[in-house]
Amino acid sequence: MIKKLSEISKTDVAIAGGKGANLGELIGKGFPVPPGFVVTAAAYRDFLQTIPIGDEIRMLTVSSQSQGNIICESIQDKIKKTELISNLKDEILAAHRQLAEHRGDPLVCVVRSSATAEDLGDASFAGQHKTYYYVDEANLLTMIKHCWASLWSPEAVSYRAAQGIDHITVFMAVVVQEMILSEISGITFTVNPVTGSKEEIVIEASWGMGAAIVDGRVSPDHFTIDRSQLKLMKKHIADKRFMVSPAPTIEKEERLIEVPHDLRKQETLTIDQVKAIAKWAIRSEAHFGCPQDVEWAISGGQFYMLQSRPVTVMGHEDIGKGIRGRYVLFKPIIE
Repeated sequence: MIKKLSEISKTDVAIAGGKGANLGELIGKGFPVPPGFVVTAAAYRDFLQTIPIGDEIRMLTVSSQSQGNIICESIQDKIKKTELISNLKDEILAAHRQLAEHRGDPLVCVVRSSATAEDLGDASFAGQHKTYYYVDEANLLTMIKHCWASLWSPEAVSYRAAQGIDHITVFMAVVVQEMILSEISGITFTVNPVTGSKEEIVIEASWGMGAAIVDGRVSPDHFTIDRSQLKLMKKHIADKRFMVSPAPTIEKEERLIEVPHDLRKQETLTIDQVKAIAKWAIRSEAHFGCPQDVEWAISGGQFYMLQSRPVTVMGHEDIGKGIRGRYVLFKPIIE
């Protein structure tokens, strides 16, 4: 029911979901991915057998939107309130303790949904399934169930319907990883997602944790790189007024903090860091064979890849021609 990420490869989507399979593949190929383990889709499937929700799932295909929302809420509530069977609970906690071994500091984890129809070439499910940060042993099991429940959010159900994916065929694995307390974080596209240019790599970076870039709460620095020479073509250094603090002890409501004045207009990345990030992204694209959307973090001067998945939507190269101005990518809109 539990597998280390290092035991997973890209062929294991049915076991680890799209995100888990990608991360395991990256670890196996030497990419700097934080260690972790996967609560497999089989564990979720067995867990579902303890909850009587089969009729509700079948009703989703014929219900109206308002009825569907009520059914989704009911399914999610049952998942969150049902206890895990004891042997699965013991396996998860044992894997967590093993991950925490030989660390000087207490382990803080990120718990990430990884559906078996997620992060594929034609369906990203971006933003539909949940990720939980700052997770410790005390709330680990709860957050795993919350990830399972996110498979049945109205948004995820609607997305599957629009993609023609049968609800009953999709299962949810959960990735539990060491959380990187990011000093700098960002997103890299190995193709310009606005213009579609394959000659450009686009990097966005900001201080603190990357979640605020992904959901648009902060304005990041923007770097455009010529991929053939790894030469900086243009950059825009934002007035970075806010950041999500990496400190695990801060309450959730207080994590979005003001950036110190001396850092607001300071470049987050040196040109050497920009080139290094671009090289890792190009290597990921070469391995997976298609343009990649890479999420990454820097902590203690070390670079980590947090996710690499196909770019599912791209613009056209004539977009923006003849128009002057600055552009900031908003990742959810692109996806």
